[in-house]
Order: sequence, then structure tokens, then C-alpha cells
Amino acid sequence: MKRVILWAIVLGVLLGRVHPYEEEEFAGGNGTPNDPYLVKNAEHVNNIRHHRDAHFRQIEDITLEDYAFGEGWNPVGERSFPDHIPFTGTYDGQGYTISDLTINRPDSHYLGLFGYIDGAELRNMALVDVWIEGRHYVGG
Repeated sequence: MKRVILWAIVLGVLLGRVHPYEEEEFAGGNGTPNDPYLVKNAEHVNNIRHHRDAHFRQIEDITLEDYAFGEGWNPVGERSFPDHIPFTGTYDGQGYTISDLTINRPDSHYLGLFGYIDGAELRNMALVDVWIEGRHYVGG
């Protein structure tokens, strides 16, 4: 029986249906004010877009160099008509840096690490080596 289960797992991995080393969405926390999601790499920063009303705390310096190609980083929070999808949570960078933010969308609006926020709190953040090309409402 153990041999059958082992072969099923091996076959699943080979077929791409089982991911034994799947990365966690965040480094910890549950997104509440007392237990914010912990952010320690670029994928964690990218995952913020799926929890726009939650609370986050950065725990390491982060580079976004893997997102520096083509149009670059896709900002968290959008303001597009007729829909508005703002970031409304909190982000505490704790003085750590986020570097290599690149956005190349010369005809787009509301560009930055966070593209559109509404009632959000962003604090203790440091952006380093930022390059953004956009039309209106562009910033780090």
C-alpha cells in the first residue's frame, strides 16, 4: 500500500499536479491588525493584491527585479472606469527597502507600487532604484 501511495505522489509531481515545495502566500500572519501578513520577498508583495483590505508587515529588504521586464510591475490597487479596486489595508515597511521597482506603461494612469489606495495606511516604507513611466498619477 505504501508503495502505491509513493508512486502516486511521484507520478503527480512528474505530471505537475502535486507541488511538494509550493511557496506560502506570505511568511506568516493572518492579515489582522494584531497578526499582519508577513512580507519578505517579491512574491509576497505581489500577493498583496489578493488581500487588498488586510494588514501587512515587511520583515526583510525586497527586490522587485524579477518584475522589471516588459511593462514591469503591476500596481496593487486599480482605478479604472467604471471599476475602482483600491488598496484599503495597512502596510508597515518597518524601515526595510523595496528596490528595483520598474513600470513601463507610458499611456497608463495610477502607477506605483500601489496604484490606487483609499483610506489605506502606508508607513515606514523606503523605495530604492525606482523607474516609472506613465501618463498621470505616477509615483513610487
